[in-house]
Amino acid sequence: MPLYEHILVAVDDSDISRRVIKHALTLAHSKARISLVSVVALDPLLHADFYAITPAIGEYFKIAAEQADQRLNQLQAEMQAHGLVVDTHVVKDQLPAAGILELADQLEVDCILMGSHGRRGIEKWLLGSVAQQVLTQTLLPVMIIK
Repeated sequence: MPLYEHILVAVDDSDISRRVIKHALTLAHSKARISLVSVVALDPLLHADFYAITPAIGEYFKIAAEQADQRLNQLQAEMQAHGLVVDTHVVKDQLPAAGILELADQLEVDCILMGSHGRRGIEKWLLGSVAQQVLTQTLLPVMIIK
Protein backbone atom coordinates (compact mmCIF):
# COMPACT_ATOMS: atom_id res chain seq x y z
CA MET A 1 0.00 0.00 0.00
CA PRO A 2 1.42 3.42 -0.92
CA LEU A 3 2.24 5.93 1.76
CA TYR A 4 0.06 8.97 1.32
CA GLU A 5 1.53 12.34 2.16
CA HIS A 6 -1.71 14.31 2.46
CA ILE A 7 -5.05 12.66 3.25
CA LEU A 8 -8.40 14.45 3.16
CA VAL A 9 -10.71 12.91 5.76
CA ALA A 10 -14.38 13.83 5.35
CA VAL A 11 -16.42 13.47 8.54
CA ASP A 12 -19.78 14.34 9.99
CA ASP A 13 -21.22 13.56 13.42
CA SER A 14 -22.08 9.93 12.67
CA ASP A 15 -20.86 6.61 14.03
CA ILE A 16 -19.42 5.90 10.58
CA SER A 17 -17.17 8.94 10.93
CA ARG A 18 -15.75 7.42 14.11
CA ARG A 19 -14.69 4.40 12.01
CA VAL A 20 -13.29 6.74 9.34
CA ILE A 21 -11.07 8.41 11.96
CA LYS A 22 -9.79 5.00 13.15
CA HIS A 23 -8.88 4.10 9.56
CA ALA A 24 -7.20 7.47 9.08
CA LEU A 25 -5.03 6.85 12.15
CA THR A 26 -4.07 3.46 10.73
CA LEU A 27 -3.46 4.75 7.21
CA ALA A 28 -1.44 7.82 8.17
CA HIS A 29 2.26 7.55 8.82
CA SER A 30 4.23 9.92 11.03
CA LYS A 31 4.97 12.42 8.24
CA ALA A 32 1.51 12.41 6.70
CA ARG A 33 -0.65 15.50 6.83
CA ILE A 34 -4.33 15.02 7.60
CA SER A 35 -6.96 17.56 6.54
CA LEU A 36 -10.28 17.02 8.29
CA VAL A 37 -13.33 18.40 6.50
CA SER A 38 -16.97 18.70 7.42
CA VAL A 39 -19.50 20.09 4.97
CA VAL A 40 -22.43 22.14 6.18
CA ALA A 41 -24.52 21.31 3.16
CA LEU A 42 -26.18 23.85 1.00
CA ASP A 43 -29.89 23.14 0.89
CA PRO A 44 -30.62 22.00 -2.69
CA LEU A 45 -34.07 23.65 -2.50
CA LEU A 46 -32.68 27.03 -1.52
CA HIS A 47 -33.14 28.53 -4.98
CA ALA A 48 -36.53 26.97 -5.70
CA ASP A 49 -39.27 29.52 -6.31
CA PHE A 50 -41.55 28.04 -3.65
CA TYR A 51 -38.88 28.01 -0.95
CA ALA A 52 -37.89 31.16 0.89
CA ILE A 53 -35.10 31.21 3.43
CA THR A 54 -36.34 32.11 6.87
CA PRO A 55 -34.32 33.43 9.80
CA ALA A 56 -34.72 30.03 11.49
CA ILE A 57 -33.05 28.26 8.56
CA GLY A 58 -30.22 30.79 8.55
CA GLU A 59 -29.74 30.26 12.28
CA TYR A 60 -29.74 26.48 11.75
CA PHE A 61 -26.87 26.72 9.24
CA LYS A 62 -24.93 29.02 11.58
CA ILE A 63 -25.29 26.60 14.50
CA ALA A 64 -24.47 23.61 12.28
CA ALA A 65 -21.24 25.30 11.14
CA GLU A 66 -20.26 26.10 14.74
CA GLN A 67 -20.92 22.51 15.82
CA ALA A 68 -18.94 21.15 12.86
CA ASP A 69 -16.01 23.40 13.78
CA GLN A 70 -16.13 22.23 17.42
CA ARG A 71 -16.27 18.58 16.36
CA LEU A 72 -13.34 19.01 13.97
CA ASN A 73 -11.30 20.69 16.70
CA GLN A 74 -11.95 17.72 19.02
CA LEU A 75 -10.91 15.24 16.32
CA GLN A 76 -7.86 17.36 15.48
CA ALA A 77 -6.69 17.21 19.11
CA GLU A 78 -7.23 13.43 19.24
CA MET A 79 -5.23 12.90 16.06
CA GLN A 80 -2.47 15.31 17.08
CA ALA A 81 -2.07 13.25 20.25
CA HIS A 82 -0.92 10.47 17.89
CA GLY A 83 1.80 12.75 16.53
CA LEU A 84 0.04 13.70 13.29
CA VAL A 85 -0.09 17.08 11.59
CA VAL A 86 -3.80 17.90 11.29
CA ASP A 87 -5.70 20.89 9.95
CA THR A 88 -9.46 21.44 9.80
CA HIS A 89 -11.90 22.87 7.28
CA VAL A 90 -15.62 23.59 7.50
CA VAL A 91 -17.04 23.94 3.99
CA LYS A 92 -20.23 25.99 3.74
CA ASP A 93 -22.71 26.85 1.02
CA GLN A 94 -21.93 23.87 -1.20
CA LEU A 95 -23.36 20.44 -1.76
CA PRO A 96 -21.28 17.85 0.14
CA ALA A 97 -19.60 16.09 -2.79
CA ALA A 98 -18.75 19.36 -4.54
CA GLY A 99 -17.32 20.81 -1.32
CA ILE A 100 -15.16 17.75 -0.67
CA LEU A 101 -13.88 17.62 -4.24
CA GLU A 102 -13.14 21.34 -4.42
CA LEU A 103 -11.23 21.25 -1.15
CA ALA A 104 -9.30 18.15 -2.31
CA ASP A 105 -8.19 20.11 -5.38
CA GLN A 106 -7.33 23.25 -3.40
CA LEU A 107 -5.25 21.35 -0.86
CA GLU A 108 -3.67 19.04 -3.48
CA VAL A 109 -4.34 15.95 -1.39
CA ASP A 110 -3.36 12.54 -2.69
CA CYS A 111 -6.13 10.47 -1.09
CA ILE A 112 -9.70 10.96 0.17
CA LEU A 113 -11.04 8.95 3.09
CA MET A 114 -14.74 9.08 3.91
CA GLY A 115 -17.67 7.06 5.16
CA SER A 116 -20.77 5.77 3.47
CA HIS A 117 -24.11 5.66 5.24
CA GLY A 118 -25.19 2.77 3.04
CA ARG A 119 -28.49 4.32 2.00
CA ARG A 120 -30.62 2.25 -0.33
CA GLY A 121 -33.84 2.54 -2.28
CA ILE A 122 -35.94 5.65 -1.98
CA GLU A 123 -33.69 7.13 0.71
CA LYS A 124 -30.70 6.93 -1.66
CA TRP A 125 -32.77 8.35 -4.50
CA LEU A 126 -33.93 11.28 -2.38
CA LEU A 127 -30.70 12.00 -0.53
CA GLY A 128 -28.15 10.68 -3.01
CA SER A 129 -24.83 9.16 -2.17
CA VAL A 130 -22.09 11.63 -1.41
CA ALA A 131 -19.53 8.81 -1.39
CA GLN A 132 -20.66 7.64 -4.83
CA GLN A 133 -20.47 11.17 -6.24
CA VAL A 134 -16.96 11.72 -4.86
CA LEU A 135 -15.81 8.32 -6.09
CA THR A 136 -17.02 8.91 -9.64
CA GLN A 137 -15.92 12.54 -9.96
CA THR A 138 -12.25 12.34 -8.94
CA LEU A 139 -9.14 10.64 -10.19
CA LEU A 140 -7.75 10.50 -6.67
CA PRO A 141 -7.78 7.27 -4.68
CA VAL A 142 -10.88 7.22 -2.48
CA MET A 143 -11.27 4.91 0.50
CA ILE A 144 -14.89 4.49 1.59
CA ILE A 145 -15.55 3.09 5.05
CA LYS A 146 -18.88 1.43 5.88
